[in-house]
Amino acid sequence: MMTTKIPKCLLAIPCALALLLSACGGGNSDHEEMRRAEDDRRYYVIGTNPNYPPMQMVDPDTGEMVGFEIDLMNAIAEAGGFEIRWRSVEWRGIFAALDAGDIDAIISAATITEERRKRFDFSNPYFKISQRVVVRRDDLGKVSEISDLDDKTIGVQLATTGQILVEEQYPHWDVATYNNAPLAFADLRTGRIFGFMVDEPVAEEYGRVNPEAAELFAPLPFIFSEEEYGIVVRKNQPRLLNMINEGLRKVQEAGIDIDLQEKWIQ
Repeated sequence: MMTTKIPKCLLAIPCALALLLSACGGGNSDHEEMRRAEDDRRYYVIGTNPNYPPMQMVDPDTGEMVGFEIDLMNAIAEAGGFEIRWRSVEWRGIFAALDAGDIDAIISAATITEERRKRFDFSNPYFKISQRVVVRRDDLGKVSEISDLDDKTIGVQLATTGQILVEEQYPHWDVATYNNAPLAFADLRTGRIFGFMVDEPVAEEYGRVNPEAAELFAPLPFIFSEEEYGIVVRKNQPRLLNMINEGLRKVQEAGIDIDLQEKWIQ
């Protein structure tokens, strides 16, 4: 796999803005007051967890959030005619932050599921993925079929569809849970786990931000699921949802999403 250095000039919002918003967002009432003060130029706060390259990450050289979903959401907002600000949120708390009104929407590799639809609304899908298991390259020859994983320790990220899939379909696996993908990859590197169940783009492109990882890790050839990502908003927010869907439609019609896939993923 060829690796490339992350460009410094991308359509991303500096983390300084996210930090500023964090200072202002101490509670739901504070958040509403902040937004009312901006009525003449309404904006929406978009939450993401920048620990999931190539979908979203922090550029170590610039400190900015970059990645496929960062560029995509910026393009959607421009095409949809609304302004956004970014906020970094830990994955395990990201849906609670949306519930509390600390953020207005989530774009963070969030799979559309029936269970999540009970609590939130989703935009139209913008990306199809599957779950994959990443292993060390030296261990590729040890797995010729899925049953070869039965005696191995497999890592999953908490509160993800990867965790749900393993718990429902492979309850006999020895499973280790992690708060984020970098922690799982760190244990995979040292051999504390044999594999890591993760979304396909991350499985295939993690080496984009860590060239050494491209030499160390590789996904197994098995496809464990078929899923679609969507942008998440609270229930009964038709104005925002319609603007997102309209912006997404224009982006897809112009082929911008395909260009961004080629830039970040393919």
